[in-house]
Amino acid sequence: MEKRARGWTKEECVAALKRLSAALSGCRPTTSDLVGRVGREVGCPPEWVIHELFGSWKVAIREAGLESLPTVREQARQAAVEELRLYFDRVLEGKSFLFRGEAHEIVKKAPGKLYVQSKRRMLRGACREKGIRLLNLPYDRDIRAVVSWLLGCPAEGVLPEKEKVEEALGEAALRVLRRIMEVGNLKAAAQAEGLKVFQARRMLVEACRRAVRFLARTRHG
Repeated sequence: MEKRARGWTKEECVAALKRLSAALSGCRPTTSDLVGRVGREVGCPPEWVIHELFGSWKVAIREAGLESLPTVREQARQAAVEELRLYFDRVLEGKSFLFRGEAHEIVKKAPGKLYVQSKRRMLRGACREKGIRLLNLPYDRDIRAVVSWLLGCPAEGVLPEKEKVEEALGEAALRVLRRIMEVGNLKAAAQAEGLKVFQARRMLVEACRRAVRFLARTRHG
């Protein structure tokens, strides 16, 4: 005689778990789903019945053939990750570098309910996959223009000759900027050049401003 618990058989429990999965849009039920509103609506047995008949929730789910399905939470996270991936694909299109300030704004505007840390981690991963450099530099228009020129992808306007850009920057600022483009970090670059961070930052801002103005006059002259 088939074992029963409170009038339930294993076969009936399996059928109830499959109904619950269907009601959850094809997701793997959890014990919370079982005892929640949806579980009650589809006519599921109490949790203790499952344990009495199967020994554990995991075994019951396996016998119902539902173990490979995602839970509702996992499915929602997968959807959020995919939405975020498409968003990053769109906002990173055509970029070869990204300032930290830009990265912060991208994460701030990113859709979905994932934690900020997860969004930052995904953005860093997307940048690695696309070969985009993350640069810890002041979010300054002139610095952005100079970096884009040195990398051969003008942020705006016509691309000046690289040698002219380097000459306009000056040897000291060019050396710091090259180090930052290598390591991605202003602090590390400043230390390598024997400078304080604020000194390196001020040098770059002033040098890039002079270079942009000089090259603009040269083009129009």
